[in-house]
Amino acid sequence: MKTTDIIIEITERSLIDNFDSTQDVINTLRGHGVRCAIDDFGVGYSSLSYLKKLSFHTLKIDREFVKEIESNPKELLLVSSILEIGRQFNYNIVIEGVEDKKQKDLLLGLDEELSYQGYYFSKPLHGQEFREKFLYKKS
Repeated sequence: MKTTDIIIEITERSLIDNFDSTQDVINTLRGHGVRCAIDDFGVGYSSLSYLKKLSFHTLKIDREFVKEIESNPKELLLVSSILEIGRQFNYNIVIEGVEDKKQKDLLLGLDEELSYQGYYFSKPLHGQEFREKFLYKKS
């Protein structure tokens, strides 16, 4: 495994609470080839300023923005706006909390390059369960 294979997720709350020390840690990690992701993006109170100040690899949009996209068109518009901002900073973007096919299809309509996570794909798994389900070939 190379250090470039490692991505450290830092919650937005951690950024807000410890900005100066977090910034130093992120810069040190980047110097060693470790990538960093902002987790739970959008739930803090000054999200956009961190996109400008810190150099992250991945932006993980919080599931709060996905929960009502099927019933509330404004939610989909908000996600679309966040995606556009993330693209401007060249972030790899992950949408959290995708729970059904309709949500996935709506999000795919915004951007076919998105990455997703949520119960629609899998519940959280222990390492061995993950290996058996996704890594071992079935005969």
